[in-house]
Amino acid sequence: RVLSRQNGTVLHLGYVPEADLPGLMQGSAAVVYPSFYEGFGLPVAQAMAVGAPVITSNRSCLPEVVGDAGLCIDPDSVDELSAAMERILASPELAQTLVSRGRARAEKFRWAVSAERSFDFFHAC
Repeated sequence: RVLSRQNGTVLHLGYVPEADLPGLMQGSAAVVYPSFYEGFGLPVAQAMAVGAPVITSNRSCLPEVVGDAGLCIDPDSVDELSAAMERILASPELAQTLVSRGRARAEKFRWAVSAERSFDFFHAC
């Protein structure tokens, strides 16, 4: 789901081709990802990498993935979810802070960094 910058509506898009995701995420007011379970949370890392503010779940691995670079909400709470969306729409400063933190945080998830850390770990065994 994406939160529109133009009028604050939530767009439910269904399937989006992988090639279209960066532009779509980058042009949104926020990427809203209230997942109940994730193996890693790649869509959240991708959103941060392209400079989209992130609202995601406080469950599974997602708080660890976003750190302080996104807003974490209870995915069962419509009130928390709507309050987070309102915060981002009402505060360009908050949105920009999340974008800056998100881009920096996403650097930790680049494939080269992950491969190097994995190599170091297995080499030490």
